Amino acid sequence: MAVTNSKQILTFEQLSNEITAIANCKVLFDFPNEPNHVTERQYGFLQIDRPTVRYTAFTTPHALTLYSALFKPECALQTRLHSPEITLMITTMESQSVCFNGSWINTDQVAIVSSRSEVPFALFIPQNTTVILSEIAEPSRKLKSFSDSLVPVAVSKRNLDKFKAVGKFVFEQPTEKQGHGGTKAVLDLITVLLDELPPLRPQSLHGPSRRPRKHLMTKIVKMMEQKTTRAMSLKQIANELDISTKSINLFFKEYLFIAPKRFYLLVNLFKFRNILIQGKCSSVLEATVLSGVDGWSRYSERYQKLFGEKPYDTFMKSK
Repeated sequence: MAVTNSKQILTFEQLSNEITAIANCKVLFDFPNEPNHVTERQYGFLQIDRPTVRYTAFTTPHALTLYSALFKPECALQTRLHSPEITLMITTMESQSVCFNGSWINTDQVAIVSSRSEVPFALFIPQNTTVILSEIAEPSRKLKSFSDSLVPVAVSKRNLDKFKAVGKFVFEQPTEKQGHGGTKAVLDLITVLLDELPPLRPQSLHGPSRRPRKHLMTKIVKMMEQKTTRAMSLKQIANELDISTKSINLFFKEYLFIAPKRFYLLVNLFKFRNILIQGKCSSVLEATVLSGVDGWSRYSERYQKLFGEKPYDTFMKSK
């Protein structure tokens, strides 16, 4: 999708592709409680490219979960920003908040992830939230250290409020002239925000439980994604990692707001849908084999409940 100063309305698949390219992550949502399914959802999206920063804002009408084994953006992005190293700064507009690696971002905090660190992260976004993603070509040891801590970073609330106000202006009135001027202000504020980062205390990187939990979450997710030929056993994963099933449940509740068994189900349903959308299979049955779907009749019902259409309907759209 070409970068533009105009606000766009995207489908879920389009939004998912954009976010995946930015954050090298996977995007999930749970079963909807309202009648509007993913095929009927609309997502506001604005993206503006500048020499050293790409500024993205998007709004989701329902809760989203983003999870990444590591932050390492696509090479095309690094070339576009003329830097082999990218720092992703995450915040929201107004007083909205998101949960970054199990910690809710306060009104005076931002989340920072650096491609130099290649660290895993998880982001839970509540419904009706506008998220701001600022990709910064800034090879900084300081930013890498904050990224390693994997916790929200406190900055000046006054400057952060200004940043959100300008972002809201650009997002809601994205004409060419206003968008350009607003973006300049955003870029100036990004520089201010990064310059005012406080000294990082060594103990903030090595808490008694934070770093082990984050690495365990990554291992658990990878093990779930690799189990494509048989049903997942939470007890087996716990035994292999020498932890309890209770700990796994607590990790998922804290980081992803999804129970581990439900997360495993969603991963398989989204994997199944992606295979159908790509149109590389000759039948729905072949797609079930490629995605490792077990218990076809049960998955078909859940698929329709989640996506608002039958698997065969998705398959025919790809033809």
